[in-house]
Amino acid sequence: MSEAKAIETFKSMVGLATEGLKALLLVNGGAVVALLTFVGNSKAISPSAGSFVLPAGFFLLGLVFCVAAFCTAYATQYTLYNEQFPERGFQPRSHMKFFWWTSALVAGSLAAFSAGAISSVCGFSAVKPIVEVSTARQTISAVPPQAPSSASIGSPRK
Repeated sequence: MSEAKAIETFKSMVGLATEGLKALLLVNGGAVVALLTFVGNSKAISPSAGSFVLPAGFFLLGLVFCVAAFCTAYATQYTLYNEQFPERGFQPRSHMKFFWWTSALVAGSLAAFSAGAISSVCGFSAVKPIVEVSTARQTISAVPPQAPSSASIGSPRK
């Protein structure tokens, strides 16, 4: 492979890796925003916010892993660049430790997103919606009426 082709291949690999990290940042961050929006606008009978604490935690963990992966990716490139100059004292292939850390953090971010998505589905199944039908004269709700209290049973109406 010619040197020019090797340089272009390297540039495209760095670009693809950067776009992959951006995608992980986007899906984890977007999932947090979507969950917060859903919970904020939810008119559910049961308290739905508690059902989404765990998924939001997973998505936030995915964000933390992704930001850390950006940092270790920078350290990988910095070390790789400095390996080109022997007088700087960097050992050959010393960039690989940062590369493996970056790979592990990317895998962790993807795993956290997957866990958040799966636990979100479980959270959605716990939500019981209120169904309301409005007419011109009355509103009919699917919420079951409260049972009469024992004090009101048998007492004369006024």
